[in-house]
Amino acid sequence: MACGALLQANNIRVTNLSVNQAAGTVTFDIAWDNSWRDAENWDAAWVFVKFRDCSVPKTTPFTHGLISTTLADHTFPASLEPTCANGTAPCIDPSPDNTGVMLRRTSNGFGTVSGTVTLRVTNLPATGSYDVRVIAIEMVFIPQGSFYAGDATSTNFIRVSSTDNSPIQIMSEAALPTISYNGGANLSLTANFRKGYAPFYIMKYEISHGQYVDFLNTVGQNQAPPRFPIVGGTNRNRVFLNGPTLDYYTDRPDRAMNYLGWEDLVAYLDWAALRPLTELEYEKACRGPLAPVPNEYAWGTITATPGITLSGAEDGTETFVDPGANARVIDQGLTGGDGGVGPVRVGIFATPSTNTRSAAGASYWGVLNLSDNVFEYYYDLRAGQAGRPPSNGIPWGDGTLDAAGNANQPNWVTTCSNIDIILRGVMSTAGYGAGRVSDRTAMARGCNGGNFYPGRYYTNGGRGGR
Repeated sequence: MACGALLQANNIRVTNLSVNQAAGTVTFDIAWDNSWRDAENWDAAWVFVKFRDCSVPKTTPFTHGLISTTLADHTFPASLEPTCANGTAPCIDPSPDNTGVMLRRTSNGFGTVSGTVTLRVTNLPATGSYDVRVIAIEMVFIPQGSFYAGDATSTNFIRVSSTDNSPIQIMSEAALPTISYNGGANLSLTANFRKGYAPFYIMKYEISHGQYVDFLNTVGQNQAPPRFPIVGGTNRNRVFLNGPTLDYYTDRPDRAMNYLGWEDLVAYLDWAALRPLTELEYEKACRGPLAPVPNEYAWGTITATPGITLSGAEDGTETFVDPGANARVIDQGLTGGDGGVGPVRVGIFATPSTNTRSAAGASYWGVLNLSDNVFEYYYDLRAGQAGRPPSNGIPWGDGTLDAAGNANQPNWVTTCSNIDIILRGVMSTAGYGAGRVSDRTAMARGCNGGNFYPGRYYTNGGRGGR
């Protein structure tokens, strides 16, 4: 027997959930708009299951569902197929990483994709009353291949070596004996540090208010408070706590979540069975295999037009009415909507009438808001040196946190470090530099107590990958 309701987030719609505990299955309808698949890459939905005994107190975290790795145990519609993290299909990642299913459209095409899915959850109890929730996050597949990091122009750009400012071409995941950044000495990266050459999935959008509320409401009432910024109503953050029920809520579910510290981001990613990304993966997600353009943004040009004036109420359908707007400048006051200073709806520039990368604010691969809206945390280049945890590999989260609400994955940096962490991809009125693909202005400035954009600042959000 089921109790409670399922969740949904972003543009994805998860509806009509039914649970067959005796069979250990969940069945639901899933749909999302602006889906695509072509010869190079595709978008997808990362879908996972959480459940909790209805009789236990809310201090008990939801259990993360484990998905059967036997394809025949599931039912997928003709329109959708599962893929592994490396892009193989049909495929479900093997145990212990069978923490969800990545669904892509079955054939090449563009537009809304939908269908009914049945998943077998191997650890779902056969009896009892359970609150079962299905959660979906839109993702984009970045295929294997070489790319360039650095542009020889932006602040602290990545370069070949301390004596060669040329962009460096990343041609494999092998150990990289020499790499540098402008103003820094030569570094050596281990073979296990993720460099972006290998395939990976990245969240299509930054973490939204709605997604973060889903997280807070399923980790348990002891684990959620350390992860709650308590800033609702400030700088367009609209995540609140309902005191009587101790549930979290938002009235702007599609707005990018801000006031996130590094510890908040990695806890969310561990809960979602995703992982932090590296700044090398960031640059690949932005420019793809193309040669660097000095001072370019994620959409491939050196120009940006800020959105200032919003149309209508901010109900998920709002757009900017400024001609040619393709970027949100985080500290610029807004006219219309809720007004104020802070982030806007994720993916706001991708509308039915935007038919170019620049107009949509989209990267080479179709990822949105990589150069604007909120700052995003990534592993700094320096985190790949031997002796630093991410140099040993960056595994996926397992869906659970420690008792204090912290990420607890091996090799992850779980306490912000100004050496290991860098902020990327935001524009401010002081200049749009930090939004440029190769700009590293905010290196060593992402943690609490930092001298610029400290953690849990209104400019800071994030996304992850798999």
